[in-house]
Amino acid sequence: MAAEGIILAHAAFGVLGILAGIWLFVDILNVNENNKGRIKYMSIAVAVFILLAYLLGGYWYVAFY
Repeated sequence: MAAEGIILAHAAFGVLGILAGIWLFVDILNVNENNKGRIKYMSIAVAVFILLAYLLGGYWYVAFY
């Protein structure tokens, strides 16, 4: 049961990272003074989501595959 939860979280964080990356890309295309804070926040969010997906996928591979 734990293996399914980990792989589900891996996929979910990967999808969230991709969606946050697209959001960041659109904000960067339309950069202005109003969205500079959001660009910084979304940059951190993309990095965190992708890192979590990477770590969870690696843990699942080592522990359960």
